[in-house]
Amino acid sequence: MRIPRHWLLVLAAAAVHLAALLPLVGSDSFILDNVFRPYAEGVLNGLAPYGALGFEYPPGAIPVLVLPGLISSTAEHYRTAFDAWMLVWDLGILAILGLALSTNLRKLAVALAIYSLGLLVLGRLVLARFDLVPAALSLAALVLYQRKKGFGWGIALGAGAFVKAWTIALLPVFLLRERRRYLAVAGFALPVVVGVAAVWGLFGEGPGTAFSYHTDRGLQIESLAASLFLVAAKLGLVEVDATFGSGSFNIAASGASLAKTLSIVLLIAGYLALLLLIYVKQIRTDLAVTLITGWLVVIAPVLSPQFLIWVLPLAAIAYANHWQFFLAKAAAVTLVVTSLLTRLTMENYDKISFLGDDFVASIFTRNLVFVLWLVLTLLLALNTRTPSSAKISR
Repeated sequence: MRIPRHWLLVLAAAAVHLAALLPLVGSDSFILDNVFRPYAEGVLNGLAPYGALGFEYPPGAIPVLVLPGLISSTAEHYRTAFDAWMLVWDLGILAILGLALSTNLRKLAVALAIYSLGLLVLGRLVLARFDLVPAALSLAALVLYQRKKGFGWGIALGAGAFVKAWTIALLPVFLLRERRRYLAVAGFALPVVVGVAAVWGLFGEGPGTAFSYHTDRGLQIESLAASLFLVAAKLGLVEVDATFGSGSFNIAASGASLAKTLSIVLLIAGYLALLLLIYVKQIRTDLAVTLITGWLVVIAPVLSPQFLIWVLPLAAIAYANHWQFFLAKAAAVTLVVTSLLTRLTMENYDKISFLGDDFVASIFTRNLVFVLWLVLTLLLALNTRTPSSAKISR
């Protein structure tokens, strides 16, 4: 039996991913050894995640972290199991792209190339975090939405939000043009309600501490606002120190708290403005969800490098669908360059504590390119909007 050509493309991409990522499986990871595995062991030993352990993620992240702990007895075994688990989700994203673009080999090749280049350059980070899970679920939601599966995309998006809350921000985008909104909302609520009820039933508590954990965070050192402080410090305009708290390096400087507040205000105001723009200009949904996700990542007061993983699958399918436009090509290249600069930034982490020149330069350059990418995506969205005659666009 002949294998369809679109699956041959997916298999070729999968081979590249396996070649790049398999050698990293089980390798050293501070986060896996000192954060994720202790969480998993604590839950398996009967400790309440949000009470005794101070779990910082939504309830859906609990099974994601605990599952590798069920089949491992040492730190090395946990790393191997967790990495393999994330590799499955990565291959799942390739499969979803294959299903979504099965009728157009050119678009599929473009999407696989954008996603693969942007992801694999991040190296060890890809498998040492669980951001591939909500990234896969948000991509599945987009594909199901385009196929008019209202209940299905709702479940996928709700499951993503149950693992990492950022996918909640995509719900209004999908609902703007969804005819059967009640089904979609019911689907979205199902995994969230069932999951929270399960946590209450098992541990007698809700995820309240996860909210306070994030609201108490400082201005993270890699965020857009923080990078402006870092450059100002190099110019002798302000004194800045690096501090560690809430799982990340943050900046301590006069005006940092105000900058964090302004970032949040801009984040919310810009999000609402983008929703209005998407509705008024009838921006196509694949570009709309890419734009919204990008805004969340670029503007938020916390910009961890793994957040790029949220953007990559959505951007890959959006740019592939509009590859005939120069702006799509420019945005795709800029996104891959952003990934590369993020990798270079991570290689300068040893200079964070004393704010070395290489670290500051890499952070500022990465964020500058990231902003450029966001602008290019916005321009692309505005130039490829749905024709006014089409009331419902997917």
